[in-house]
Amino acid sequence: MKFLRDIELVLADKLLPLWFYFAGLIVVVTTPSRITDYTHEIQIIGTAWFRGGSIPLVQAYSNFGPLNLYLGSLYSRFITNGFTTRLVEIAIFTLIAVLLNQWLRTLHTKHHVYRNMLLATSLLIVTIPGVWQIGINPGKLGLLLLIALYCSFTMWQKSGPSYWFMGKTSKNWRYLLLSGVLLSGLVFTSLLITLFAIPIFVQFAKTYRKNWSGGIQKSLFLFVPVFVQGWLWYSYFA
Repeated sequence: MKFLRDIELVLADKLLPLWFYFAGLIVVVTTPSRITDYTHEIQIIGTAWFRGGSIPLVQAYSNFGPLNLYLGSLYSRFITNGFTTRLVEIAIFTLIAVLLNQWLRTLHTKHHVYRNMLLATSLLIVTIPGVWQIGINPGKLGLLLLIALYCSFTMWQKSGPSYWFMGKTSKNWRYLLLSGVLLSGLVFTSLLITLFAIPIFVQFAKTYRKNWSGGIQKSLFLFVPVFVQGWLWYSYFA
């Protein structure tokens, strides 16, 4: 029992998330760039589509989504050496760690032990060798967008009344609109990881189960960005 109490005391330490972050950061910085990483194909095809003038899916074919390829073309253009590559890796991992910590803090405001345990487990899974890849890939981008989506949606759920040009809403609509933008990016980054956003749809439906008209109106904030980005990509391919 004393051993379990010692573990609980360690997990209750407020500085423990920083140690988790630095431990994960060491793993990320020391991860080698492998020839099997998806980023190589994403950069080559993305550059051919958006900078080389090739016809998408005809002269240059890829199974990756258009948003991945567009980001790959930007990555290939601006990230040109090992130093900037590591800076991008540090920035992405830092965003994931900060958003994950903020989401858990929003969910569990008083349970420090439980929150730190979840944070440690999550960062451990993210930095498993072979899971974290250098560069642009759907898994890394999808994970970042998914965590940001859960964070913004939870903040919307816990927010208070807000005003906008069409009147007053019971919750802050800006968080819901941000959730819609993140969902849009997630859909066009990884459909597989989008499946992990299903609990958000279920929770949204439960929130408005007694007010379907209000739920339909609020769903516009959540789903319109997806259709807007879909229309933009359709126009590009057309």
